[in-house]
Amino acid sequence: MLGIAKYFCENLAVARPDTVIAEPERWAEVAAAVRERRASLGFTHTQVAADGRVSLNVWSLLENNKQTKYRRRTLVAVAKSLQWPDDALLRILDGLEPVDAQAAMRTQPEDGETVTLPAGLARRLRDATPDEMARLEAYLDGLFERRRDA
Repeated sequence: MLGIAKYFCENLAVARPDTVIAEPERWAEVAAAVRERRASLGFTHTQVAADGRVSLNVWSLLENNKQTKYRRRTLVAVAKSLQWPDDALLRILDGLEPVDAQAAMRTQPEDGETVTLPAGLARRLRDATPDEMARLEAYLDGLFERRRDA
């Protein structure tokens, strides 16, 4: 019986409820963004697969645009491996940037404190691309982690 269910899922496009299906053109945009982001972080396929979130095979399928459906949790795992928000790949599928820079700018500090930035820095942050914001956040995370460990 399992063989019949697998046949229907694979050949009749019956998907599980947590499966994200999109047109190949949309996945091509995701593939390009994922490749570019991984490279900008300096990660190899082996390195991103080594964190255990997503297999090397899935990375290859995704970056080479070889599949038109993925489980939602796989897309979240890929986004986390790339230091993006959980919904980044879904945003790309919707034709948006992977990181909502404006939402990131509106985020209040956890302690409720107001943060005042020098005008030049605030302007630069406001004008930064989503990729630049993500790289800056990753850099700051590493900087604060090193300081905490010292």
